[in-house]
Amino acid sequence: MGRLRRLCLILLALLFAALLLMAATPQGRTAYHTLLFISQVTPSLPRVTLLQSAPERTAVNVPTPEGVREADLYLPPGDGPFAAVVLFLGVAPAGRDDPRVVNLAEGLARAGMATLVYWSPEKAMERVHEPDVANLAAAHRYLRGQPYADAERVGLAGFCVGASFALMAAAHPDARAHVSFVNAFGPYDDMERLLMAVATRSQSSPDGPVPWEPNDLTLRVAQRMLEESLEEERARASPAEMARYEAAVALVLAGTDAPSARRAIADLPPALRERIARVSPQAYVSEIRAPVLLMHDRADDLVPVDGSRSLYTALSERGDARYTEFSLFQHVDPTRPLPPWEQARELVKLYRHMYAVLRQAS
Repeated sequence: MGRLRRLCLILLALLFAALLLMAATPQGRTAYHTLLFISQVTPSLPRVTLLQSAPERTAVNVPTPEGVREADLYLPPGDGPFAAVVLFLGVAPAGRDDPRVVNLAEGLARAGMATLVYWSPEKAMERVHEPDVANLAAAHRYLRGQPYADAERVGLAGFCVGASFALMAAAHPDARAHVSFVNAFGPYDDMERLLMAVATRSQSSPDGPVPWEPNDLTLRVAQRMLEESLEEERARASPAEMARYEAAVALVLAGTDAPSARRAIADLPPALRERIARVSPQAYVSEIRAPVLLMHDRADDLVPVDGSRSLYTALSERGDARYTEFSLFQHVDPTRPLPPWEQARELVKLYRHMYAVLRQAS
């Protein structure tokens, strides 16, 4: 690994030297910022800042339909207005001082993007919180109204469940005409499909269903959502209905075959099934106007990769969607051990994807 780091450092130095010569062009500046970002978020690479000042981090309060919510703002060095992005980390996110979160937000800021990290207390409690769609749209409105942000270049980005919510927020009536891009890393496309994957311990592929073992966090989130819906039903459902709902929830969580899983999901409480439909990005694809860039870990055990593949199929007819599938990541962390040649190939894919993101924001 030491030899790889030295080789990467030499290559980065050569690339930076070339990019400094190209800095007068928009493409050259984007390439330079992409390399800065990747060096900031990839542990296997040396971090390069080229004597940049550290981004300024400030805690801010964001007005939303649910009241004031907390966020962290990371501002690039220099004078604005800057391209900007609202970043949503999803269910059970790493803390606001977690080095991965700080490195990510600082990396985007060093790449020239004012970055607003929106925090949802419900997501911290492992809840799929439907109102966060409108809250994210409100955070986007807040950010594009700030003097340091270029209102024509404000996007949305998210990870895991947060990626799905970023996609839905991009379709929200208050945001859809103003979102300049969406980058979604590891989203689910349809909550019912995700519950099917949990229940059958499998996901779809071009060759048919393949085994998939959900992460403990995915199981906990599904369990909380399903069991909380049962509590909501107790005051209005008959004993017979409650028995059917409880049996359906138990079967989904215990695991079963596909026909039994479909019947169990059909037997879930009607209010929950309606909520499942409302928190499914696939239903909003036609209402998203912004270019969409999708990323997914091929071996993701929190959200199956088939969700991003399905979203890309639905979006690809528009001509402004991009999808990159990785082996470098463990869910959303670029830490999967790989042979040096394969890691280099994956880093090139990451560079190309992030270059496309930053070009959309430029």
